Amino acid sequence: MFRKWSPILLVAMINVAGSDAFAGDTASQAKPRAPVLLKYDDDSMESKLSTTGGGHAVLFKCPSEGDWYLDQVQLFGARYGSDKAPNENFYIYITDPKMEKVHKIAKPYSTFIKGNEKWTSIKITPVKVPEEFYVCFVFNATQSKGVYVGMDENVDESHSKEAVPGDHINDMPKKADWMIRAHLTPIAIGKPMQLLGKNEQEKERESTVADRDAKLLKGAKSIVLKHDNGKMDKFQSLGGSAAQTVAFEAPAAQQYVYGITFYGSQYGGQHDFDAVNGDIYILDGDMNVISRTSFPYSLLTQQKAWIEVPTLPTKVTGKFYVALHAHSEQFKGIYVGYNENAENSRSSVSDVSPKHFETTPSEKKVEWMIRAKLADKPVYYEANKTP
Repeated sequence: MFRKWSPILLVAMINVAGSDAFAGDTASQAKPRAPVLLKYDDDSMESKLSTTGGGHAVLFKCPSEGDWYLDQVQLFGARYGSDKAPNENFYIYITDPKMEKVHKIAKPYSTFIKGNEKWTSIKITPVKVPEEFYVCFVFNATQSKGVYVGMDENVDESHSKEAVPGDHINDMPKKADWMIRAHLTPIAIGKPMQLLGKNEQEKERESTVADRDAKLLKGAKSIVLKHDNGKMDKFQSLGGSAAQTVAFEAPAAQQYVYGITFYGSQYGGQHDFDAVNGDIYILDGDMNVISRTSFPYSLLTQQKAWIEVPTLPTKVTGKFYVALHAHSEQFKGIYVGYNENAENSRSSVSDVSPKHFETTPSEKKVEWMIRAKLADKPVYYEANKTP
């Protein structure tokens, strides 16, 4: 016995079936994008190099249109120096082709082992990358610690640079590519990271500092004293007993300095970053030393950035000075950024010998990028708390 179908229902069923069949056929023709490993090397190392004061950067290109996410990087190399890895980080930078937009990733030195060169894979939180992008490793290498990175010299053209993003970008010393690879996926699990421009990076840094200081201050009112405009024109290292010095005026009858911030980087490859110190002096209006804080060079990298140095609470009234003495020499020291051609410069170069602290005018009108953080009551960092 045959069932009698309504013509309208029959047409509807045919349309639905036809629609599903067509959709299935289209899906079978559209090939899903698969993860891909980008590389230039042929898996053979002709030479290796550790760049003191520089970095290892390779420019990659996404294989097709659409969104791509970097979720793993690979490097062929090996750590050198002491058997025990330094208690510090190296940095991976993901940047746009101009190295202006950046995402920075810190990883421990223990990621690499000492010995023969080999491939090391490092998983990262997925980063959304543009059509072309750099992967750059910066190890802050010295003669006594660093990572040798393999170089493939069997390349038709080099896609690599010796670079520290935001600082300097140099061509390779020879036609070769660093043995660095990038793994891309078309699908990111979770919220991917983004490349940020300088203004966005600064806002992110300020937000992080504000959150940290809010917990530290515990209700105390604070201010940041500065004369710089936040944009570095040039930088300088002062040798011998000279120090970058800035005069400030405490806005209330009594304030407490609890931190100093400066914009700088360190240089040199023949010293232990943890064993070499710089000093920050806080002086009263008559240039008498009130307090001195030593900090290790390891707080800085070879990329210029804002550095936070916590101090014991130091009471200041009215005019006071902050002096940064880096003990810089030809092959070791700290570069400090400054604004050029300041109309009313409050900066000076000073002698920091133990017996006196005399001020001499700067040769040019500059504003050192040094800032003082003040609170209306003593603020102690965790390490300085008494039981």
